Amino acid sequence: MTLDLLTFESASNNPYHNLAVEKYLFDTYTGSHVVVFYLWQNERTVVIGRNQDARTEVHLDTLEAEGGFLARRPSGGGAVYHDRGNLNFSFLVKDNLYDVQRQMRVLLTAAQAMGVQATLSGRNDVLSEGYKFSGSAYYRSGGGACHHGTVLVDTDFNRMSRYLNVSEDKLKTHAVQSVQSRVVNLRARNPSLTIACVKEALYGAFNTVFGGTAAALSDAFLGDARVAAARARFASREYLLGSRIKPDVTGQARFAWGGITLELAVSDNFIVQARVYTDALDETMAQRLSLALTGCVFSGPALKKAALSLNMPESRDIGRFLQEMTEGNQ
Repeated sequence: MTLDLLTFESASNNPYHNLAVEKYLFDTYTGSHVVVFYLWQNERTVVIGRNQDARTEVHLDTLEAEGGFLARRPSGGGAVYHDRGNLNFSFLVKDNLYDVQRQMRVLLTAAQAMGVQATLSGRNDVLSEGYKFSGSAYYRSGGGACHHGTVLVDTDFNRMSRYLNVSEDKLKTHAVQSVQSRVVNLRARNPSLTIACVKEALYGAFNTVFGGTAAALSDAFLGDARVAAARARFASREYLLGSRIKPDVTGQARFAWGGITLELAVSDNFIVQARVYTDALDETMAQRLSLALTGCVFSGPALKKAALSLNMPESRDIGRFLQEMTEGNQ
């Protein structure tokens, strides 16, 4: 099948604008035989996953006092730091044409062109000599799919450490002392690299891997009211911070697939509200689990059964965690 290849590069460093552009491109092009490759940069921003709690993941007062931004993306996964030394990419494509391995080959091919040794690690990281320089997250909606991520070129890791509140459990899981211990800038591997060099390598790799010559999209769509509306939503405090409940029971755990925090409001031995926070890559898990738990009898067997009924890869871990958490609060 012949694919039409399109590229777009944002001239803005505002995270809410850039997420709005991504949404517009997703909504407009993922219903056709088109692959859109979008490059963008944010100015001093912590971007949290769709299902994370900003209040626990980010040193928000420090970030905003120093002129930084908090943003929330529509995909799952954990919090990441963006600045002008980091380049973000997005692959936007129709769901049945979505191929993560092919998309990852673009990153590997680009790294090779820049003289950087690179390997894939797990589902969403790209490493150089054991250190991460790129991470990805994913989401699907309405027949379209998005794969977006970071490329660390010359990021300020000191600011990254100040702004991100990484849990001790997560660091222990990865057997490292700090978030800085896990990452590397591409310039540490090739000091001659610049953002412009990395863009050129990525565009070349995109054409090579997808077997065509991409056309650059005009920026005329930026005046569309849908872009403005999406930007306003991404910038709203309601979207960024979400609503809180007054939980009667709380619990948290970390597994190989990620961490989870549960807040349950219980009345007359029934769960009347359930809030789920997680950095799992599955962006749908939190909502599905919240709906499954709401209305359940507050008992270990009932909650375990609700989790298992979702038939998720994580269901067994969550069911066991729920049963232990419930028994500890009865």
